[in-house]
Amino acid sequence: MSDSESETPHNNRSITLSAKQFAEFMRLNVSQKTSNHQPSSLESIGEVRLTDKLNGDNYHLWVKLMRRAIGGKGLASHISGVTDPPPPTDPHFDRWQQRDDCCFNWIISNIDASLVNEPSRLCRLPSLRITSSSSPFSNSNTDQDALLTFKNAINLESDSMLNKNWSTNASICSWTGVSCSLDHQRVTALNFSGFLLHGTISPHLGNLTFLQSLDLSSNNFTGSIPSELYNIQRLKTLNLSSNQLVGGLPSGIFTNMSVLVEINLRFNNLSGELPSDICSNTPKLKRLLLSGNKIVGKIPKSIWKCVEMEDLRISSNKITANIPTEIGNLTKLTFLSMFSNHLEGEIPSSVFNISSLEIVYLSDNILSSSVPIFNSLTRLQLLYLDSNYLTGGIPKEIGYLTSLQHLKLNKNNLTE
Repeated sequence: MSDSESETPHNNRSITLSAKQFAEFMRLNVSQKTSNHQPSSLESIGEVRLTDKLNGDNYHLWVKLMRRAIGGKGLASHISGVTDPPPPTDPHFDRWQQRDDCCFNWIISNIDASLVNEPSRLCRLPSLRITSSSSPFSNSNTDQDALLTFKNAINLESDSMLNKNWSTNASICSWTGVSCSLDHQRVTALNFSGFLLHGTISPHLGNLTFLQSLDLSSNNFTGSIPSELYNIQRLKTLNLSSNQLVGGLPSGIFTNMSVLVEINLRFNNLSGELPSDICSNTPKLKRLLLSGNKIVGKIPKSIWKCVEMEDLRISSNKITANIPTEIGNLTKLTFLSMFSNHLEGEIPSSVFNISSLEIVYLSDNILSSSVPIFNSLTRLQLLYLDSNYLTGGIPKEIGYLTSLQHLKLNKNNLTE
């Protein structure tokens, strides 16, 4: 049952269950290989009858079996949230809706009647609504539940704005820090920058499937970045900078969130290495800001796949090895900051073939060899290469940098 947006809600059918993160679990685990398989006819689909129905005590096993069963029927796309439902005008819509009905009925028929009929038992399970693709916009209560759980993970003073303003008697779209879509009243943006909040980031934010912008910067959030955030397939801007977050650099951000334009995790205590396939699944990424952490390892050569990259900042970490020549393929790059790492070897000449460059910080590394020749950097305004091990003379081409305002070459082994 996809949350993907279609033109019009086809009907108002939805199931409200309190099954622990069922829909999002399905999204993360349904294999793409299975979802590409489609049964040849509706008659060939058959039924899904699990040996054990969901009874409140067997959630994890039940989800695995249900996921496998629906995927095996070739209908994984109806629960993965990857494929958008067709509009009603599509000639294949009736066929799609029949298949969606099958998935809907399979889920219902494999839930023990006693669990559905006893709300008190449902309430003991972590809350999440499961909504059919045919009603992708009826889940605003899920958004409210996710926000309230987020609030409960924060240590708030009694006079806090969130305590005063976040009333369940009012629309969540009127709550401080929350923005919604005008047509469907789903949460599309959260902005709590500079609220000085203390606490952890609730994994239930991953249930805000229509969220496009998440800004929790300049607070005092601790703990790790919850993996459930990777479920937010519409997210374009993620800003968790200037907190006290720890743990490994979350690779799922780079592999599961294909529409991201900005990732800002600066000034935390994140560790680990940059993913080797860092740009393989983020083709729209323009700003990658990771400065001021404890990232180790080398810069992956796959960085060149972020062809839209304009701003790359990975300074003040513990990154080693050479600067890959592939960075020269980032032809839209304007801001490059890699100072205060352990980068070594030559500065690739390809870097200074990027005509869009305006700011370059490579100070305080172990870079050696000569200062590279500059070609056509008419926009370059700032060039810091100080505190390295550069040798040789200063190339006369620096005099051709007509926009240059700040130049640092001190603390090297340069000759006149």
